[in-house]
Amino acid sequence: MNSDQEMKQWREIWQVEDSSLAPNTGEIRNRAVRQERSLRFKFILEMALAVALLVGSALYASVRHNAEMLLWMVIVWILTIAASAFSIWNWQILWRAHERSVSSYLALYRNRAHATLRAVNFGFALLVFQLLIVIPWFTYDLLERNLPRMRYGIAMIMLAVLSVTYVWVFLRMRARAFKEIRLADAESAHAE
Repeated sequence: MNSDQEMKQWREIWQVEDSSLAPNTGEIRNRAVRQERSLRFKFILEMALAVALLVGSALYASVRHNAEMLLWMVIVWILTIAASAFSIWNWQILWRAHERSVSSYLALYRNRAHATLRAVNFGFALLVFQLLIVIPWFTYDLLERNLPRMRYGIAMIMLAVLSVTYVWVFLRMRARAFKEIRLADAESAHAE
């Protein structure tokens, strides 16, 4: 639908003063704006965490001068840079200019929900990959007697708690994204 036809439809709606459709336009725009603010805030937090991980791992590795810490730092840097690159690519929709039509807001809303789903899938994969590195690494250190049993146990409990927390957050994000997609589809069908 081109913008002239869409504008004509909205003029007709305004002239008829159908009160059931008027709030939907503002509601769609408000949802899209709230969604954008929330996603921008989360994106900024992700980038701040990435910088903290890069700087923190470099500082920690500089204090402990051994090959294992250097390898650990390299792995942290590779994973952090990969996750940051994915995040920048995935959320590039946040930096596009605002469009003003209702269908454009619906499309943005839907696209951001799909980006959330991609981020959740990437997060799940990254979590599994990190656990596949950390658990054998700690277990090897335990078997080589470089890591006391108590620290190993605490580390495994912390990993379990963090993993369950991340899975819970990812599942909530996924459910919210599916809800937003269904809402956008319903609004889109209602607007047509």
